[in-house]
Amino acid sequence: PSTDVKVKDFLVDANKKFAKSTDSSHVNILFICWGDELDQPATALKHPLHGLLTSNSWFKDENGIPVTFDNINAIFISDIYHNHLVHMLSKVYPLPSIITGVPYFENASPEMPNPCLLPYSRNFFVESPIDPAIIYPLPIGRPDRQIDVITEKYVSNCCPEVKFHF
Repeated sequence: PSTDVKVKDFLVDANKKFAKSTDSSHVNILFICWGDELDQPATALKHPLHGLLTSNSWFKDENGIPVTFDNINAIFISDIYHNHLVHMLSKVYPLPSIITGVPYFENASPEMPNPCLLPYSRNFFVESPIDPAIIYPLPIGRPDRQIDVITEKYVSNCCPEVKFHF
């Protein structure tokens, strides 16, 4: 299926599984673990013309109203899946001399970094109505790496809607 359908399925499943938040001490967070093309789920969620979390969503109910995912309070997109693949391919030796542009190998120490730790990944916070300060207590970033917020404007400026691969 298309990227948009995969992301929609994540949202639908998470929305069904999460209990409704009743107070500010309960927050339902969906982590979308993706490969290195983080613009794909970002575009599926926040593209101004058809994003699933916009008023122009292509996913509508039987009355033609965009479906909302009220049980999901926050969404993060991470390339941790990509880090796992790179880690498995590199076995016991880091590959920064061969592979470039992989955050997993940024500032790599002599020993192999742990691919299961989110701070070694690129992580994005999808704009939501909750206070973004919730991201700082979570162990998903490092002081030297800012966590970008995915907005409709960000997607319009930074994420290509169509990609060609040869």
